[in-house]
Amino acid sequence: MLKNNNKIAIVLCGHGSSFNLYIQDFKKNHKIIEKQINTNCYICFIEKNEPNIENCLQLIKKKELNKLFFFLFYYLMENILNMISNLKLKSYQRT
Repeated sequence: MLKNNNKIAIVLCGHGSSFNLYIQDFKKNHKIIEKQINTNCYICFIEKNEPNIENCLQLIKKKELNKLFFFLFYYLMENILNMISNLKLKSYQRT
């Protein structure tokens, strides 16, 4: 379990899908993870679903979180790093 630190965010980032079971499973897994850890946990999608990555990053920026841990597919990494850089978020961790 993570130590309670309200300046850390874990972001579960999915590609997105029009397949309803995908969205249900993604949100179900988010709830399971959220129950196991004691820190900020967010979900987002690159396309097709909400919340989208841009809205998620804006919310994280407003909350002034210092460290981000992204769990996503590698081929999306560069796009997300560019978005983080554009928002001038303080730090991030590649996973």
